[in-house]
Amino acid sequence: MRTTLTIEDDVATRLIATKNQSHKSLKSIINELLRLGLNQLDAVKEPSATYVISPVKLGKKLPNLDNISEILMLDDKAL
Repeated sequence: MRTTLTIEDDVATRLIATKNQSHKSLKSIINELLRLGLNQLDAVKEPSATYVISPVKLGKKLPNLDNISEILMLDDKAL
């Protein structure tokens, strides 16, 4: 398939550097990189680990944390 792509300057610079290092054609480099990217998108992603959070008693009852004036009136030892 033939198509026209607009390649941004930073990507073009990297493509040309890759072309010069590998001595492959620009067409083959672009196709190879597109395959790699598409394969990565299609790869099955591992589900992230499930975390269980358990409550812990801190020993002291904290004041209402939604009321900033209550918090500002406390000294460091009260917490």
